[in-house]
This record gives sequence, structure tokens and C-alpha cells, in this order.
Amino acid sequence: MVHCCKRTACRRVERQVNQMDETRQARHFLSRHGMAPGQIDLAAACEGYRAEMERGLRGEPGSLLMLPAYISLGRALPAQGQVAALDMGGTNFRAALGTWASGSLQFSPQQVVPTPGSRGMVTRTGFWDTIVQQLAQFPAGCRMGLCFSFPAEITPDLDGKVLYFDKEVRVEGGSGIHLYRDLAAYMNSKGLTPPETGAVVNDTVATLLGGYLAVDRSAYDGFVGFILGTGLNCCYSERGERIAKRKLSAWDNMVINLEAGSYDRFPQGDFDRALDAVSREPGRHPLEKMTSGAYLGTLMELTLKGAAKEGLFTPPCTRSVLALDGLSLSQVSAWLDGLDGGALPQRLCAQDEDKAALKAILAGLAERAAERLAVMLTAVVLQGDMGRTAQRPAAIIAEGSTFHKFRLYRAYIERAMSDLCTGRFGRHWRFLQVEDANLYGAAAAALLK
Repeated sequence: MVHCCKRTACRRVERQVNQMDETRQARHFLSRHGMAPGQIDLAAACEGYRAEMERGLRGEPGSLLMLPAYISLGRALPAQGQVAALDMGGTNFRAALGTWASGSLQFSPQQVVPTPGSRGMVTRTGFWDTIVQQLAQFPAGCRMGLCFSFPAEITPDLDGKVLYFDKEVRVEGGSGIHLYRDLAAYMNSKGLTPPETGAVVNDTVATLLGGYLAVDRSAYDGFVGFILGTGLNCCYSERGERIAKRKLSAWDNMVINLEAGSYDRFPQGDFDRALDAVSREPGRHPLEKMTSGAYLGTLMELTLKGAAKEGLFTPPCTRSVLALDGLSLSQVSAWLDGLDGGALPQRLCAQDEDKAALKAILAGLAERAAERLAVMLTAVVLQGDMGRTAQRPAAIIAEGSTFHKFRLYRAYIERAMSDLCTGRFGRHWRFLQVEDANLYGAAAAALLK
């Protein structure tokens, strides 16, 4: 019996050694292909990100658009009002009637439909019809606030000129449309009553505005809007005189939408380039492709297939990995967060050594993505001169299913922020979640107009 126990113990130790070997090989694989965490100097990358922000504020060529939102934090809302609040995201298009009274905003039950163009190309007519159908449930002619999750240049009257659609959403001829003006013209052409007024805000700006109005503002030294869901973006409040590309010195502050996913100064790895080549928009929004929910699952799949081709897995696991056709980020997060009892590795492999290599690659890619997000967020905190004391940290209003549902990914982001933003630069921060922040911000923008 003792002899049998020794054999069992030896086999256990052997499996542990094999798993450690597979983990080391997986990390070396990621490093060789430029896909591992820890391969860039985060402090230097943060200064580089800030320099790109400055270029955008001056109107110089660069990858960050730094778009003025023509909204200033701190303005008081009217005493009362009703708003058709719309939130058009990369996947879902939500609508609710917001009623503002006695300093509180209450919403009717939300109506949710797929975002037009998220399930295949739609025409401009199809795009407008979807919005009209959502507006039809509200009082005719009431104000409209639209939270728009795609790159758009906001005009001083709070209309939005669409620059392009991303997140794999496709609208034929969508670039260049004015979201309120052209919608009103379309409704008039159909004999319908358009909204009395319309305000368009980027989703990140809506998140920031909604969070700013919902929390105790005296507890925080500055506010950041942060979206990590299907897509990625960030915004903050900037002094008007620093926005050299516009004559905005009369503004005490101006919310700036970075269009952060377009940042292109991070080095790309082999599988970043492979993902870009098969995406619908090669060459565009490279940071979003490294970090966001729309792309991270595909990036992980391509990386796993690369590892399989280089012999990191056993033959049965190699066949399973190479047969993958659509690895979803929700599957990855469920396994790495310990929520699904191992459904993903059971689907791909049976050997503990394969599971160790699989986990090392997937977790490594999540940690690498988190480092890049920490660079972005730290750059924004520094640019806005926020979070100077631990007693009054910067409030980062965070929205998006990828951030809130992928627990390991969020933990990596928080750790990287602690090391970089606080440990390296001495700035303090706190992630906050505000229920219905996007709808709240869209409604508030319309009430402020």
C-alpha cells in the first residue's frame, strides 16, 4: 500500500512538473510573437499616449481625434422635463422615456432591439426606420437625447456628424450623416413629428455625464468616462484654452472624447496583425482590437491556433483548437473566472498539460490587454491633473459588459493601474459603476440643450 501511494505521489509531481513546463513554453511562445505582458515600458508608453493626446488637442495629425463634446460639467439641469433617451451601442439599441423632476431622473421600462447594422449591412433608410420605431413609443415631438457609441463629430448645437461606424456595425452610406438634423428631415418626409430638439453624445461622454450627476461630486478630484464592452473609449474634462484646434477659451472646461480605440502607437504582435487582416476595417482602431469585447475573443482564437501549429499542445488538443470557428470572449471569461466548471478546456482538451498551456496563453493575452488600458487611463488621469490625494481620487465611471463581467480581466486592469497610476505616478483613482449611466447621460444632455 505504501508503495502504491509513492507511485501516486510521483505521478502527481510529474503532472505538476509537466504543467509548469507547458506554462513556461506558452509564455515563451507569447514573447516570441510579441503578444506577452511585460514587453513594453508602461511609464514611457503613458508619456507617449499623452503626447498623442496633445497632438489631437492641437489639431495635428495623429491617431487620437480628441473630439470636443460641447458639454461642460457643472451646469444645472432645468426644474423638470421629459426626454426620449436612446442608447445605440455596438450590439443593442435601448430606449426609455426619462422624466426629470425634483432633482431625480426616472425611466420607463427599456425597449431593446438590435443595433441597426449589427447583424449585417443596412441602408440609411433601414437605419432611420429603426430609430423612428423606437421613438414611436414616446410622446410625439418630445426632446431626444441620443447616446451614440460610434465615432461622430459633435457640433456646437449638439448634433452629431457620423465619421464612420466601427465595432463591425455596417450602415450603407453612414459616414457624414447628421444624426438629429437628418433624422428630423426623414421624419418630416414621412409625415411624422420629429423630436422638438435633439442632443447627441458619445457613449463615453454619456457615461461620464451620467456618473457625474449621480455620485457625490465632492468626494472626487476629477472624472473620467471609460467604456470597455463591445468597443473601447475614454473621455475626460479639459480646459478650454488647451484645445488649440478650436476657439474654446470661453469654456471653463470641455468634455473631450478621445476615440481612444484608434490609438496606434502600441507595438503590434504577430496575431494583432493577423486579426487586423481578417477584420472588416483593416488598419483602423488598433487599440480597440487589442482590448475590446468585439475582438479579444478572435485574437485569442488566432493566438491559440498559432500555438497549435507550433506544437504546444497534444495531437488531440491541436485538432480541437485548429477546428475552432468562433471562440467567444464569454466562453473564455467563464472559464478563467471559474464560473463554468471547465466547459472550455473540456471542449478543447483533456490533458492537464494542455489545460495549463491553454490557460497561460488566454490569461497572458488578458493581462497584456489590461496593461495597455492602464496606460490609456493613467495618461488621461495625468492629462486632467486628477487624483492628487488618496482622500479624493479620480472617479473612473466604467461601463461595458467586458469590464464588469470578465472578472480576471478587470483584476488585471486594477493591478496594472495600481502599479502604474498610483505606484509610478502617485495618482489615485477609483472605478465606479452607475446604473443606466448612458441613458442618464443622454437624457441629461437633451435637458441641458
